Amino acid sequence: MRLRTRVFLAIFVLTAAGGAFFLRWILDDLRTRYLEAVEENLVDTANLLASLLESTATSEAVVSDGISRGLEAVKNRRFEARIYQLVKTGVDLRVYVADSAGIVVFDSRAGGGDLGKDYSGWLDVSRTLAGAYGARTTRRDPEDESSSTLFVSAPIRFDGRVAGVVTVAKPTRSVNLFLEMARPKIAFAAILAGLAMTLAAWLLSLWLSRPLQRLALYARQVRDGASPPLPDLGASEVRELGKAFEEMKIALEGRAYVETYVQSLTHELKSPLTAIQAASEILSEDPPESVRARFVENIRGETSRMRDTVDHLLELAALETRTGLRNPEAIDLASLLASQCRALEPLAGRRGISFSIVGAATVLGERFLLERAFRNLLANALDFSPDGSSIDATLRTESGRAWVEIRDRGPGIPDFAKDKVFERFYSLARPDGSRRGSGLGLPFVREALRLHGGSVELLAAPDGGTVARVVF
Repeated sequence: MRLRTRVFLAIFVLTAAGGAFFLRWILDDLRTRYLEAVEENLVDTANLLASLLESTATSEAVVSDGISRGLEAVKNRRFEARIYQLVKTGVDLRVYVADSAGIVVFDSRAGGGDLGKDYSGWLDVSRTLAGAYGARTTRRDPEDESSSTLFVSAPIRFDGRVAGVVTVAKPTRSVNLFLEMARPKIAFAAILAGLAMTLAAWLLSLWLSRPLQRLALYARQVRDGASPPLPDLGASEVRELGKAFEEMKIALEGRAYVETYVQSLTHELKSPLTAIQAASEILSEDPPESVRARFVENIRGETSRMRDTVDHLLELAALETRTGLRNPEAIDLASLLASQCRALEPLAGRRGISFSIVGAATVLGERFLLERAFRNLLANALDFSPDGSSIDATLRTESGRAWVEIRDRGPGIPDFAKDKVFERFYSLARPDGSRRGSGLGLPFVREALRLHGGSVELLAAPDGGTVARVVF
């Protein structure tokens, strides 16, 4: 499972579990909060009625006939009050009064209700008669929470003593309705919050995993031999990891670089050194003058070859270790190519080879590197061109890219060499049988163009010859 998916699932599961717990806690607690609000209003109502009863109480009775008739009339009162989705048409409060012994002396329910019954065992009555706050909740159906009724009592005082208790009771039907109205809204809000948290979890997983993906791609490119720049990894710990990767890559590349170049240089110098040693042994035997002159010339040629190899190898080594351009400027490629063609005209003229340049293109680059790169391409084309032919350079700009194509009329590149021509020290035999090149010119071209964000490839021309295509 990918890291992004793991992070997303972990955040999603934790968020879903926490959200479900929070939602359940809210819904469970919501009923309690509603009942607390109802109970608080019942406390006010009970104390208001107790004050009215106290104003008319006598030693013989705590409920006067006038108040009794008034309370009886309330239950028959009809009205219409729309409270959101609840339409209220009557008073659903029950009021009963008990004397100091807990005997019900008034009950607002039809038919007198529980008139004359002993309520001294109910918490609302017993605690109030004892001078404490009295309240209770009773269910008509013990298994059905929605059948609950709240009872809140207040003391009726006469001559400094508790002469009775007035209790106000209210069923929780309206509370149940309000809860049913609130639950879908809370659930909808929870779903929206869950979707928002899911999106946030996905974005967070992307934010965490994307730098790691970039770092993995960078590591694969380094493994494949490329030299990519360190990608943007943000400001997190992943960036520190990326810097550590970069430092490790540079250290490993340095070691491998030295090993490769020592091996390459040893291999390339072995052949001329062997030739020089053989020539020196023959010269030590005092050969005829004609033989002596020929082997002295061989020694000079092999020495020159070694010097050129070392010089070119040092140039390429300096180029491969660079990570950017120095003092880049806008360069007219047509003008640059023309100057390199003029430098090669003495060699081309002796063989009747002509140059042509068509088109124009301008790039931002380092002049010295581009001069050396295009000099190598033109010299390479000149080496493989037949006498009396032409070398044509075509330039164009298209879709934000600059294209340069240098074409010769030579024998073309053999299929077996197409994947090797840019390797160090690989060189093909010249058509005229002259000595092979150092095999470092095309690697130099490739590295120079890499620094310019460009590329180079050698293609077979449709009607013969080779096309060196450079794209910036």
